[in-house]
Amino acid sequence: MNAALIKTVTEFNTILNLIQSKKPGAADYIREIPANQYAYCTAPLKQFPRFFHTTSNITESSNFIFKPARQMSWLMALDHIWHQWLQRMTERRDRIHHTQYYTRFYH
Repeated sequence: MNAALIKTVTEFNTILNLIQSKKPGAADYIREIPANQYAYCTAPLKQFPRFFHTTSNITESSNFIFKPARQMSWLMALDHIWHQWLQRMTERRDRIHHTQYYTRFYH
């Protein structure tokens, strides 16, 4: 069962207790992470409704890159993802405007 998608705090705690009984170390690790960062039942749904989507911005950005690759063979998909990633990093790097006041490598 996926504890992150449970709708009530009581059910969520029950699942964590079940994990505690089977793998105490895993339960301790999970409890150290603030539940509002991953659990539906503790998310601030009134201010930021998720509609059962529990993805982050990083995931959404990655999915945008991966979407065309899903229709390709694995080798072409890998090539596509690699080139898309490099293109994005290059664009971000090039957006930084270096001047003599902001970098020691200005000539």
